Formats: sequence, structure tokens, C-alpha cells
Amino acid sequence: MGLYTPATGFAQTQYSDQWGTALPGQLVNASDINMCDAVTSYWPDSPAPQEVTAGSIVVVDYSGTDGAKIRKGTNTMVCRPVTAPLTAVQSLGVLVRTQQIATNENGLGTVYHQSECTVLRMDRVGGRVWVWVLAGQEPVNGARSAYAIRNGAFTALTTVAAGAQEVDGIIVHAVEPSVIYTDGTTGYKIALIELVN
Repeated sequence: MGLYTPATGFAQTQYSDQWGTALPGQLVNASDINMCDAVTSYWPDSPAPQEVTAGSIVVVDYSGTDGAKIRKGTNTMVCRPVTAPLTAVQSLGVLVRTQQIATNENGLGTVYHQSECTVLRMDRVGGRVWVWVLAGQEPVNGARSAYAIRNGAFTALTTVAAGAQEVDGIIVHAVEPSVIYTDGTTGYKIALIELVN
């Protein structure tokens, strides 16, 4: 097992690059933070709510031209909900649970409207992260693609294509067997995915 030495951060300069706890949006290994980007969140009024939980799939817009939705001088990348097909200047990503993330009234790591947040883009080959999946529609271990569908503050992977954005370039390595959160009548599990494309 190697040692991971971050360039900046905590006083502790080295620690074992071991597996983290399985939480929504949690990076699998500490060194996976090196593949993440800082972006500004933009959750429009519709569809509500103006928050998205860590572990959700998001759209990352890196055109740098969406001035009303970025913090000028701070960041030119924006992440937003999955609501339409991707354009040429967008990719998918996963909202990452960091040590500084806010939590909502249910204790879930949450990113609010026009906040700085951390995203692992799907085109960062080798990144590993825990994501939300719909209980009863979760992809199986070894699956190479799935679909992302938004339901309130969650955007989860599902095997149902209707009304969803296709997500490929992944490998599903594990799906937690138990439902860890229920929102109304919808149950959510988490799955470990690796980005391979």
C-alpha cells in the first residue's frame, strides 16, 4: 500500500491511500481527489428543489460562456441537474462528498444553488466514487452503462431508459444490498462505479 501526499491541505502530510467509508458521493481512495474539479452549482428554479445531494449525477458545462450562472473571476465551469441531452461543451459528473460539504435536514451531503462544489467528471478515467441508484432498478455488478434520472434532490442511476440520460464509460463494481435512504416512496441504494471512458 502506497502513501498519498497531498500538495496542500492538512498538517498531516502523508497517509495511507486506503478505502474510505461507503457514503453517497464518497471517493473510494484519497488520491481520487486529484481527478476532481471545482465547479459552481446552478440549480434553476424549475425543476425544484435548489439542492442536489452528493453522489448524484450532474451535468458539467465547461463552455465558460454562461455568465449568469458562474461566479466571474472564481470559476468558469458550472454543474447543473440532468434535465436534457448533453451538448458539445458538457459532460456528466458526480457530486463529490468532501469534508467541507453542507448537510441537509436529513443529514445528507448537499450542494445548494450557486455554491462552490467538487465534481468528478465522467471523462476522468480511473476515478472511483459511490453514487445513488434507484432501489429495484439498480444496475448489476459489472454493468458498463446505466441511465441517470432526476427525482427531486437526487439524480440516481437506473436501468430504465425512459426519460433518463444515458451514462456509459463506467464499470459498476458493487451495489450495497440495503436501501440506505427513502424519499417518499422511492428507495435509494449506493453503488461503487469506476470511470473507464
